[in-house]
Amino acid sequence: MTADLNRVIFEQKTGRKLVASEVAKRYLRQVPHVPYSAIGINPKFFLRSTGEHLPLMESVVRDQGTWMSFKDAEPTVQLKLIYSYEERTILLDVAQIKPTTDDPTSSGILFQANVHRDVEGLNAQARNKRIRSILDRWEDDLEDVRQLSKIL
Repeated sequence: MTADLNRVIFEQKTGRKLVASEVAKRYLRQVPHVPYSAIGINPKFFLRSTGEHLPLMESVVRDQGTWMSFKDAEPTVQLKLIYSYEERTILLDVAQIKPTTDDPTSSGILFQANVHRDVEGLNAQARNKRIRSILDRWEDDLEDVRQLSKIL
């Protein structure tokens, strides 16, 4: 858990029982009076690729023009996608990760998302109920991000 003046972050690495949402709900019970303005679910995952070039990036970047080797530098391809819905916005960053000399098997695609929901304008009780409801359904947001990664 990290806290500053404008936000509280509950971060959890994989490989353990996922408890961050439960910890966040306990925190919310302890400080229900805080005028929270938004909540974000931020999944991040990496898909390894055995090839030098990744099919996703090649299909998106079809024009292999001079911009691909400007002044002999090879760019790292990154996409930023924004999906706006009535009650949430999904911001998805997709980046090509190239192999390093230390680890030639490190190539792949990094997906980082923010599923953002505003909760401003609600009274404290309604706001806290809405945040708890979102935390109860965090797995739905994760699944939506996974589905987006499959269609890209």
